[in-house]
Amino acid sequence: MTKIRSRLRGGLLFAGAVALGVIAFAVYAGRLTDSPEQTWSVATTTNASPATSAGMGASPHGARGHHPAPRRGVGVEKVVDSEPYGRYPRIASIYRAAAEDPQLLDGLYCYCNCAEHAGHYSLLECFSSDHAAMCDVCLNEAETAFEMSRHGTDLEVIRTGIDGLYGG
Repeated sequence: MTKIRSRLRGGLLFAGAVALGVIAFAVYAGRLTDSPEQTWSVATTTNASPATSAGMGASPHGARGHHPAPRRGVGVEKVVDSEPYGRYPRIASIYRAAAEDPQLLDGLYCYCNCAEHAGHYSLLECFSSDHAAMCDVCLNEAETAFEMSRHGTDLEVIRTGIDGLYGG
């Protein structure tokens, strides 16, 4: 019984350390911008066109922040090419990362609430247009998820970290 408590305590300490690291990274990353144009707010985000959201079905989200299940077979075809964002290295880099790991983003709720206002299934759909390029919430959330994933963090822990940062 003592070993179980010790492992549980160690796991909780690790999860807490990961959460603090995510928060510190998000604060740090949020202060770094490539240009003044990157300070766009959610209020200036354009909704996806009907063509962009066609065939995506109803939002899988019940309550705000409910993460969707990553869909089988959804991949890079959902992500816009990063080349048009070449003048903005941070944006281009995040779009490239989205193309490299679309399944990660497909398992995350987007806290700009585009599921409600644009019918997006997941954070991945923000990268199927210029929506994410104009939304600091989408960019920061994806950047946080990719950073955590690079350090071997699994989807459930990434979701918890994202919820802690953006779930209010």
